[in-house]
Amino acid sequence: PTTAMGRNSRSRDQSMCFSSGGRLMHCAIRLPSTRTGAVTVGGTACSRMPAATRMLMRLFISILSFRCEPTGAAAPDTIASQIRAAARTGRIHGVTGWHISAVRRTLVPALGGLVPYVYTSLYEGGERASAVYCSGETPRMQIAPALQWLRQHQGVKSWCVVGDDYIWPRSTARSIAAYCGRLGLRIVGERFVPYGGAEFDDAARWALQTGAHGVLLLLVGEDAVRFIRAFAALPGSEDMVRYTPLMEENMVLASGADAADGLFVSAGYFANLATAGALDLVGAYAARFGTEAPVLNNMAESCYEGLLALALLSGPRREPLGYDGPRGSMVLGRG
Repeated sequence: PTTAMGRNSRSRDQSMCFSSGGRLMHCAIRLPSTRTGAVTVGGTACSRMPAATRMLMRLFISILSFRCEPTGAAAPDTIASQIRAAARTGRIHGVTGWHISAVRRTLVPALGGLVPYVYTSLYEGGERASAVYCSGETPRMQIAPALQWLRQHQGVKSWCVVGDDYIWPRSTARSIAAYCGRLGLRIVGERFVPYGGAEFDDAARWALQTGAHGVLLLLVGEDAVRFIRAFAALPGSEDMVRYTPLMEENMVLASGADAADGLFVSAGYFANLATAGALDLVGAYAARFGTEAPVLNNMAESCYEGLLALALLSGPRREPLGYDGPRGSMVLGRG
């Protein structure tokens, strides 16, 4: 496994598979839903994909001469079987995507190292499988520095953790506990809620009643938005800092300006990042879709970097493996 490291530290799921090597590339993108299965590009269900991501997919598919090949709506196990079959027959030569860790753990054994797999989402760390390249942030490079900064600049010395109940939040919470021990911070409680749930009032009240200085959120997409709204509606919530490593511009807009007051986010990409690669990407996006198009987010940008990484992996191998992307100069390093 490799991890992308760069000068810059860094809803539902998406994945792509495509073939490379001088031929026309075939690309399939899906957006799994916790209730109804996958949403595929090329069908009517495509409209449910976050708009900025869907539009960016169209942009770099056209730039890189990809041809979209829908995977079809199915559960992760079924999609993994289809991708494995495509890899075994040589129809695809690489896989990349932004999706939760539970999906990654289904894809990795199905692929078995047959083709490179670039996993672009932030994640809990620790992936060791062959031919898997993780370009997203891990808690060590994203959360630990943020906790130290919030202690120094906001005086936050105690935290409660609210997360979705699956691999990434639970594993990340264990890492956070270790960082807090080294930084002299306290974890006063943890609470995990069903992923994709509709009610967060109880979790919000629990967080406020812990008496912690801050709430650390490990919630995905709409779950984070619903918690932030529920928490902000409680008297006294304005006295507690909220921090999350997973919050992009559209989620902030959905939360509302008042509810997002006192919310801190750490990420490797925001739409106003001023690297050469980021400015080029935003310029191409605006030229294609106009200045009123949905704001680019880290989900969309990470999928773009996944393609950059696979393009690198499809060529002659030179050490260290690296590329220039919107987050800056990235190096694929071991561990």
